[in-house]
Amino acid sequence: MKLKIKDTKGKDQGELEVKFKLVEDGKGTQAVHDTVVAYNAAQRMGTASTKTMGEVAGSGKKPWRQKGTGRARAGSFASPLWRGGGVVFGPKPRDFAKKVSRKTRQLALRKALSAEAVDDDEIRDEIRVSRGRYGTLVCPHTATATRALARLRERGDKRDFAVVATAHPAKFEAIIEPLIGAPVEIPPALAALLDRPAASEPLGVDYGALREHLLAPTA
Repeated sequence: MKLKIKDTKGKDQGELEVKFKLVEDGKGTQAVHDTVVAYNAAQRMGTASTKTMGEVAGSGKKPWRQKGTGRARAGSFASPLWRGGGVVFGPKPRDFAKKVSRKTRQLALRKALSAEAVDDDEIRDEIRVSRGRYGTLVCPHTATATRALARLRERGDKRDFAVVATAHPAKFEAIIEPLIGAPVEIPPALAALLDRPAASEPLGVDYGALREHLLAPTA
C-alpha cells in the first residue's frame, strides 16, 4: 500500500510505501478493542485515595461505655458509620495499565490501516459532489466520513463505525476554489475576523524555521 504525502498547499511531496498484509474482514476487531482499552487505561492517573478506619486521624478511645447509656454501642470515632470516619473499600493509588502483546498491537494497527481508507482523490470528489448536489461546502473530515459511509452501505454493512481523519489541504481556499469552480463565500461574521491583527506567524514547511521559532525566547 502506498500513501501519498502532501504539504499544506496540496502539492505532492512523495509517497510512503507501507508494507504489511491487509487484514481480512472479521479479523482483528478484538485486537483493536484490546489496544484502545489498554491505551485509555494507561491515561488514567490512578491517584484517587481515601483513608481507611485505621488511617483516619483521631483518638482510639471508646466514645462511651458499652452499656447503660441507652445509645447504640460504639467502639471508635473512626467508624465508617460516622461522619469523618474511615471509608470502606475506598479507592487507593494504583496502576491501571494493561499489558497488550506486541503482536496484538501490530494486528490492531494493520486492522486500523486496512479497514477503510479514503484517499485524497475521493475526498476532493466528495467535496465537489456535495457542493453541486446539496449546495453545501463540507470540510475534508465530513467528506471522508460520508464517502466511507456510502462505501459501507453499498456493501450492506449497517454497523456503527468511527472515522479517523488527519489534517487535509482541502481546508484552504487555494484547494477548494478549483474544486467547486467558484470563490469561497465567507460569512460576514467570519470575514470581519480577517481584518483583525494576526496572532500567528506562517512558517510554511521549512523545518529549520519552525525549530528556530520554537526555540526562540519568548518576550
